[in-house]
Amino acid sequence: MREFEIIVSEDAERDLDLIFAWYELQGADLGLKFINSIRNKIKIILDFPNSFPIFYKHIHRAILKDFPYGIYYFLMNQ
Repeated sequence: MREFEIIVSEDAERDLDLIFAWYELQGADLGLKFINSIRNKIKIILDFPNSFPIFYKHIHRAILKDFPYGIYYFLMNQ
């Protein structure tokens, strides 16, 4: 099995921080649930990188189940 590395852009990190903070203000540990949703989806991407559809050209999109966001990614050297 091939191993992959996840690289998160600075813009994406800022977005995640802002989204986390907003959900935390909403209560019910939503910020933590959001981050866990991101982590779980990344694990699936690492295990099955080609399982999510190509959204545009070579960019895949993995939509989160419980939040209105998606993870956009591409595979290098493929």
